[in-house]
Amino acid sequence: MTGTPACHRRAGRCRRARAGTPPGVGARALPALCRRACGVRLRAEGCRAAENSGGGAGGRGIHARTPHIHYGLDVLPGGIGLSSGTDRNTAASAEERSAGERAYMEAAQRGALVCSLSGGVDSAASAIVAQGAAPGRAFALLLPCSSEAELQGERGKDIVDAQRVADLLGMPRETINLSDLWRTAVALYEAHARHLAEKRGIPLDERKLAWAINNLKPTLRMMTGGFFADAFEGLTVGTDNAIENFLGYFSIRGDGIADRQPIRDCTKAEVRGLLETAGLPEDLIGRTPTAGLWPGQTDEGELGFTYDQADAFFVWVLERHAEDPVMDGTMTVLDGARERLLARADLPVPGDAARLIIAQNRRTRFKRKSDDLAAVLERRGFATPRG
Repeated sequence: MTGTPACHRRAGRCRRARAGTPPGVGARALPALCRRACGVRLRAEGCRAAENSGGGAGGRGIHARTPHIHYGLDVLPGGIGLSSGTDRNTAASAEERSAGERAYMEAAQRGALVCSLSGGVDSAASAIVAQGAAPGRAFALLLPCSSEAELQGERGKDIVDAQRVADLLGMPRETINLSDLWRTAVALYEAHARHLAEKRGIPLDERKLAWAINNLKPTLRMMTGGFFADAFEGLTVGTDNAIENFLGYFSIRGDGIADRQPIRDCTKAEVRGLLETAGLPEDLIGRTPTAGLWPGQTDEGELGFTYDQADAFFVWVLERHAEDPVMDGTMTVLDGARERLLARADLPVPGDAARLIIAQNRRTRFKRKSDDLAAVLERRGFATPRG
């Protein structure tokens, strides 16, 4: 068997890797080897399946000592693949991330790491890093904040999955229902917002008010995490990944102000890879991404494109930036570079999706910091280009 490993999203792992897993390495301990969806194929450097003849139990399988998952751009039939072949676009292992967080804790003389677990893949990945950095000193907060009806449905499933993640990682957890606090705060804030609008002549957009009411949830969660960080002389651990940061798809008054952001350089596929390596179950790894701000809300439904497309575009635009700068320090696509990128023959996603991705990136520039691009280039093994 030669060539690119056969992939199947529902299996979540390379079929050949499963057949040729080396002794002592469980199938779930393999990195994010192969995932296929929406025409996107991912494969990690270190996968030896393509080199081995025979996919049976006697095959050599996957090299268990690969310390990184390396991603470089590789255009494959049927879509974009992130594959080996370059020292750039390197996602560090969970162990390396944990070592970095441990060193930071020691330098800052902080004694705990406070994780907010939602049941989703990003919070699980951050918790994996935190638990590796400070076993016994990392703990999880489960912070439901919704209507009673939602807590009996979608959000109730979130709580169950968050509990499972904490228990699988051996992480102490506390569940604090913020729903009553949220409702009380909403009643107070909304009354004063309407007072300003009616008595002071300040326009109030009802759609913006509804958004503010829902967006108060992550703010209350971060406030709660901050309390526990202060009480235990710790640090709050954020869950923003590279794609959310690039798209500005996070709350700047919520998770965006966490003390630490251990996965902010990871694509969504790499985030899932951290969960796979840690051995979390497939149903947790494959969860549909949602901020849970209102019933039925999903990230991809709100954005209008898939994370697979956003992953592919992000990795590709970093490569293009290394050749000729196309983003400013906030990781925002430059006005003059927009059409240039869209006109390229190697654009990795359909043009309509690329336009939506660029538009989302550009209108959220205010959410990012002036050194975000330099930070992600450094963490993914790029030298910052001149210009």
